Amino acid sequence: MLRVKVIGISAFDFVDKKTNKNIKGVSIHYNEPINPENGQGFKGGKYTVQEAYISKVLTSPIESYFGKEVEPVFNKYGSLDSLVIVK
Repeated sequence: MLRVKVIGISAFDFVDKKTNKNIKGVSIHYNEPINPENGQGFKGGKYTVQEAYISKVLTSPIESYFGKEVEPVFNKYGSLDSLVIVK
């Protein structure tokens, strides 16, 4: 299973130019080891969670994820379904 370390959490709030709807949520920034066959060190990425899904995806208070190792769980469509704290 994929495990990543949460290195940052930031909020977003913007108006979608196509739909004119307000979009709110959080970005969860992480790093993970680079596959040794491709290089060395770590690479970064982020998961975005819209406000309506925060309580489903994050089962603990958002602040408790910072600095923790988590296991992302994806649904059959490839969307983030939950983040499970493992360390």
